[in-house]
Amino acid sequence: MSWWRMRFSVPQTLADTAAWLIADALDHPVEILDEVTMSRAHSAAELVVAFDGEPSESICAAVCAALEPINLQETPFDTQSSEDESWREGWRRFFRGQLLSSRLWVGPPWEEKPDTPVAVHIEPGLAFGTGTHETTQGCLIMLDQIIGQNKPTRVMDIGCGSAVLSIAAAQLGHHVLGVDIDPESLENALHNTVLNQVQAHVQIETGDATFTAEIFPVVVANILAPILIAEAPKISARCSENLILSGLLEKHRASVLQAYE
Repeated sequence: MSWWRMRFSVPQTLADTAAWLIADALDHPVEILDEVTMSRAHSAAELVVAFDGEPSESICAAVCAALEPINLQETPFDTQSSEDESWREGWRRFFRGQLLSSRLWVGPPWEEKPDTPVAVHIEPGLAFGTGTHETTQGCLIMLDQIIGQNKPTRVMDIGCGSAVLSIAAAQLGHHVLGVDIDPESLENALHNTVLNQVQAHVQIETGDATFTAEIFPVVVANILAPILIAEAPKISARCSENLILSGLLEKHRASVLQAYE
């Protein structure tokens, strides 16, 4: 099975910052090829991000958005496939299970689940959301606070990505509709629902907030700020009570609040 490599050059002085921004935005490891790894001096460093399949347009857009704070959003990059699979085992060290609350744990499938009420296994793939990103963790904690002790209800997960939020909500005892427009995300989401044996409680569909006319007591949307703003009327129309929005920087907070006022 081939894997894909996204590779681009950044100034040496910004390499660590750029790598952190991309890793944080994608919830995915980034390798820096600098003067040490390439055994020669360079004024620029190369960043490499590896994926199970060809990166989607949404992933490329997220990379550009992540580099905006350091004015590298126009940095050109290329993608190419490779048959070398040795990277897979080495990258496992980047994914470790995390206990987010006294009752909620998220981790990769090669780690044993702890004895907690909610323990979600997520297979790292092309989709956003392995549980290590602050936005994902914040949404998980909010879901636990809002519906953790409540009787079963209906939850909509807009831009479900890997389905980590959908799976957690299902393990908390609720029924979930997860939607996403990215084919890679949907494939990963379906895989993870089966991995966690919640497919009877989680419905994964292709689409956005307009997929259904149903009104949900709980709606969560962990996506990028520009999309949250542009889709505000559609997302708001699906929610009757609790709306969780995430995936934005502090500078976007006022604009997002205004869109949902």
